[in-house]
Parts: sequence; structure tokens; C-alpha cells
Amino acid sequence: MPRHDRLTAGPPARRGRRGPSFRTPRVPAVLATAVLLVAALAACGSGADAPAARGGRDDAPRRLSDTERYRLAHAEQALIAACMAERGQPYRVWLPLSVAEGRPVGPILDDPRWAREHGYGSRIEAKLTKAKRANPNLAHLKSLTGARRTAYLTALTGGAGAPEMKVTLPTGATITNKLGGCSAYAEKRLYGDRRTWFVAEKTASNLTPLYASKLARVPAYRAAVASWSRCVRTHGYTLASPAAARDRLRTRIPKLPADARFAAEVRLAVAEARCARETRLRQTGQQAEDALRDELPQRIQRELRTHSRLQRAALDRARDIVGTS
Repeated sequence: MPRHDRLTAGPPARRGRRGPSFRTPRVPAVLATAVLLVAALAACGSGADAPAARGGRDDAPRRLSDTERYRLAHAEQALIAACMAERGQPYRVWLPLSVAEGRPVGPILDDPRWAREHGYGSRIEAKLTKAKRANPNLAHLKSLTGARRTAYLTALTGGAGAPEMKVTLPTGATITNKLGGCSAYAEKRLYGDRRTWFVAEKTASNLTPLYASKLARVPAYRAAVASWSRCVRTHGYTLASPAAARDRLRTRIPKLPADARFAAEVRLAVAEARCARETRLRQTGQQAEDALRDELPQRIQRELRTHSRLQRAALDRARDIVGTS
């Protein structure tokens, strides 16, 4: 299926090492949503309970919990299914992964229990790849031809005549979105005005390049990374940072025999998670990133507050649609 968001690069970013993002990490999609039948939900955070908004404000940015992300995806799927039914088109709510499986790993893994069961999520990715092939909505679409296929896609995404929205990000890049039909209907029911949500969501999700090089130089974060590095050495790994652990995951573990790969992945993930928990690395990084984001221009701060306000309202609507499941 084609993507509905199109990114056009802006001016070259400043040189410097890119630091981790604790809010919107670019990790593989692990929760299917409605827009593309298999689209991405990627927001940072872990655990069942979301932390309170910073500063005590209702519209202050905060991170969603795993359960809240899942609830939004479930509600969006339910809205699309109801809309498609009204248009005489079949569509089944499709959420192939559990709440725990759908957790974004993020730049720093700090949940040893999750790591012991899933490593870095390679088997979850394999499960999702297999589930995509079994997606009943995609299977139905593939069975259609000609006018029936066009009618289905028009009902689901607006087809060729779908309206287009565009936003230029603070980084200079431009994102274009072309979406209509029941997918746009579901988004509007959850978030209200689609353009307001589109601009706020894309802005909030693409700020890391503005401060990434500064993040790596924050003294408290650098000290926490150094402590983490010393900790993983006691587990048998010589690694300068969690990014180095991911490099090891990509370059060395795949060379192992098949039956040893997942065991090695789990050992590395558990070491990272235990040491991140012990050194409070993720929390320190989040605090440093929060401070850097608070220094961004006021026009960006307004978009962040709008994003948080619309997201909280969407969660309230999602509870009405799908309950607390």
C-alpha cells in the first residue's frame, strides 16, 4: 500500500553527532493502525502508567503509556470499521499485537522483564511481518479488481481525489499528506480539526534534529552514559553507549548460528536494560531533552501544547469508543 505521508528534505542539518530522541524514536512500526491497513504508531515511553504532564498544566507535553497508544489505535480502527460498514464495505478491526508487544523499544531499553521475554523485539517484528500477510482487510483488497477495488480504496482512504495537506517543519523539511475517506473521518473524530492535528503532530514528531547534538553534550546525560558503560562492562560488554549496543545487535549477532541469535539478543538487551534502570539513564535523557525542548521558539512551544491538548481529548473520546481495553 502507498504511504500517505510524503517527506521532502529541507536544508542540510548542522554537522554533529545525532543524539537519541526520547519522544519519537524512529523505530519499526509495532502497532497496526487504520490509515494504511498497517501503519505506524511510534511514540516513546514505557510502562502501563504515563507520567503526569510537566509543570502541572493540562496542555503541557507528556508521554503516552503503552495502554494509551493501544487505545488510540483500537479506537481509530473501530471508527474506520463503522464508517466502512455505513458505506457498504467490509472492514475488520485489526490489532495483531498485544499492548506489551506493541511497545516501541526506543533509544534506551530499561525494562529488564520485557527484555528477557522479547530481547529487542526481533521476534515481534517477525510476528508482525507474518501478521501483515494475514491481514483480512489487505486480503480483501487484493481480491478486488477494477471498479470494486477503486470503490474500496475511495471509501477507505479517499482514493485519487483525497484532500492534501502540507506542513513545513522547523527543520526545513516538508511533509505532505493525502488522505480522505473513512481514514480521514476516524482521524477527525478522534483529534478534531485535521489540519490543526496534522501540523501539531508532525511538528512534535520531528524536532529531534533541532537539539540532538546539544543533547549528547549535556553533562548529566554524559555522566549517566558513562555510568551505563561501566555497568555493562560487568556484564561482559565493552560499549560506549546504548547506540553502540544497537550497532552490535545489527553487525555481530546476525552472524551467529540461527539457534543462538535470539539468545544473544536477549543477553545484550537484558544487560542494556538492567544498567539503564540502575543508572536511570532514560530518565536522565528525558529530563535533558525536556529542558532542550523548553528552549525552542515559542511558535514551536504552541504547537507542542496544541499536540498535547488534542491528544488528551482524543484519549477521552477513545475511552467512549472502545472503553478501557
